[in-house]
Amino acid sequence: MTALVLAIVGALAAAAAVGAAMWQGMLLRKQLENADRVRRASFYQGVMYLFIQLDFIFIENHSWRPYFYDNATASEEMLKQQTAALAEYIVVSQNMIRLTCRIRVCAAQGQFAELSERKGPHI
Repeated sequence: MTALVLAIVGALAAAAAVGAAMWQGMLLRKQLENADRVRRASFYQGVMYLFIQLDFIFIENHSWRPYFYDNATASEEMLKQQTAALAEYIVVSQNMIRLTCRIRVCAAQGQFAELSERKGPHI
């Protein structure tokens, strides 16, 4: 009789442990989904920050606009260096955004090995 009671108590304890483990698994899954949403929001916030900084640069230096939108060429050496630096900033920012998006796509598809074998950010 005692063995039967102990077996029933053990089975109930095991069932409670399984239920607690399943509940913890569900909580972990929700936390991971929320963490992914936070990472995505943080990424897009960073991208928007880059564009806002770019807008501020063009607001502060409105005379540079023709060199980027109207295909004008700078004649002064200092202006050439400034516009070249801004163009490099834009290209590097764009490449980083593309690379980050590419990494996210590869991570979603489980292709880390394919991405890590490349020698540079070929996008």
